[in-house]
Amino acid sequence: MDPSIQSSTSTDIRATFGALLLGGLVAAILSGMIIAQGLNYLKSNIDPSNIRSMVGIIVILDILHTVTIFMGLWKWFIKLHEASAAIFAVPLSISISVILTALTTIIAHGFFAWRIFKLSKRNYWLIIPIVVPAVLAFVSEAEMLRLDSFPDFRRYCPWALTATLALSSGVDAMITVMMMVLLRQSRAKSLSMNDVIDSLFMLTLENGAITSLAAIICMTLWLTMNNFVFLGLYFIIDKLYGNSVLAVLNYRKHLPRTRNDGFPSRFRQGNTPKESSPYKFSLPPPHPRSDL
Repeated sequence: MDPSIQSSTSTDIRATFGALLLGGLVAAILSGMIIAQGLNYLKSNIDPSNIRSMVGIIVILDILHTVTIFMGLWKWFIKLHEASAAIFAVPLSISISVILTALTTIIAHGFFAWRIFKLSKRNYWLIIPIVVPAVLAFVSEAEMLRLDSFPDFRRYCPWALTATLALSSGVDAMITVMMMVLLRQSRAKSLSMNDVIDSLFMLTLENGAITSLAAIICMTLWLTMNNFVFLGLYFIIDKLYGNSVLAVLNYRKHLPRTRNDGFPSRFRQGNTPKESSPYKFSLPPPHPRSDL
C-alpha cells in the first residue's frame, strides 16, 4: 500500500474510532437516564394507557438502540485487527440502530405535536407544518438502511442523512417556537400559573435547543469532514429525543405542588389538615394539566 494512503487511512481510523467510542459511552450514560426517567414515570402516574405505552416503547427502543450501538462497536473493533478497511463497512446492527433512531425521533415529534394540538385548542393548522416534515425525516432516515459501506453511501446517497438532520432540526425549531408562543399566551390568561408556565417555557427552550443544535452539528460534521466523526454524535441524538419526552412527562408531576390553584398551600394535595374546614367534604386532589 502507498505510504500516503496508509497514513491517511490510519488517521481516519483513529479519528473515527475515537469519536465512535466517545459517542457510544455518552449514549450509554444518556440511556441510563432514559431508563431511570421511564421507571420513575411508570411507577407513579395518572396518565391514560396510550401515554404510558408510549413511555414503555421509548424505553424499549432506547435499550435496543444501545445494544445495537455496542454490537456495532464490538464488530468494528474486532475487524480492525483483521483489515483496516473494515472500518468502512457498516455492520447490520448499526443499520438497525438507524431505524431505531428514526422511530424514537418520530415518536418524540408526534408527542410534542400532540401537546401543541392540545394547547392550541385543537388547531390542526399548527401541527401540519410539524407532522409533514417529521414524516419526511422518518422516510429519508429509513433510506439509510440501504447503506452497506460509508464510502458507497457518501457517493450514492448523501442526501438521505442531510435531509434527515435538516428536517429534524427544522421540526425541533418549529416545535420550540410554537410551544413558547402558546405557553406565553397561557401565562397571560392565567396569572396564578406564572411560575409553572415560566418553568415549562425554559424546559421547552432547553429541549428544543439541545436536539436542534445536535442535529445541526451532526449535519455539519457529515458535510465538511471526510470521516465518520458525525456518527459518534448521531448515536447520541436518539437519546436526546427520548430524554426530552420523559423530562416533560416527569415534570408534569410537580405541577400540583407548584401551581397556585386559588387555595392556601395547606389545602394542596397531601397537606390538608383535618381541622381545616368545619364542613364534611374534602377537596379533590389536583391533577397535572394534560395540556401542559
